[in-house]
Amino acid sequence: MASDAEASSTRPTFWLYAIRLDDDILQRRDFREENPDHLPGKPCFYVGCTAKTPDERYAEHVHGLPRSSRKVREYHLHLARRKCLFLGEVTRTEAEAAEAKYADALRRKGYGVWQR
Repeated sequence: MASDAEASSTRPTFWLYAIRLDDDILQRRDFREENPDHLPGKPCFYVGCTAKTPDERYAEHVHGLPRSSRKVREYHLHLARRKCLFLGEVTRTEAEAAEAKYADALRRKGYGVWQR
């Protein structure tokens, strides 16, 4: 039987990451509809969660690898390192819930956010 330390070490570690998007994304109706309270002048971000490093996941989006966001590929500027948060050992379900909560928190501050 595995000890608690061994059992917890088998759980993946997750990050929340944010990618700064070009403001041109505001021309897209679907983005505007997702962000009705966006404040002019506030930046736009893509928010996701990953078991990889934020840099690895950003590269996947930019290069169009499987499960990458087309919006990131088309509108990415850079990885917003100051907005990346280490979640630690959590389940994927917990990481996805944290992602949705983080995206909502940024929207409440007036940022434009795409999350999917």
